[in-house]
Amino acid sequence: MAKNLQLLSQTIRLRKVYALLQTIEKQFSEQPIVTKEGVKITINFSCSLTNHLNGELLDLTLKRADKMLYSVKNNGRGWIVIDHHSTPEENVAVN
Repeated sequence: MAKNLQLLSQTIRLRKVYALLQTIEKQFSEQPIVTKEGVKITINFSCSLTNHLNGELLDLTLKRADKMLYSVKNNGRGWIVIDHHSTPEENVAVN
């Protein structure tokens, strides 16, 4: 089952969000959840991060992030990408 979640923030740098999401993804993928019936469920996710550009309509920002996400999802799970619109030190794509 796949679910999409969008988070918006004007105050947190993408690099900090990236680090937090990387930690969460690693924790989930390495420690499956075991149901009371004994079924192991492993959670993996991919995500895309982008900045809202000056003068850009919010809808366009969300569409850009969504396009990146679907590109990542087509290449597997466990990816966290930051787009080229970020500051140079934040340009990251990690699996």
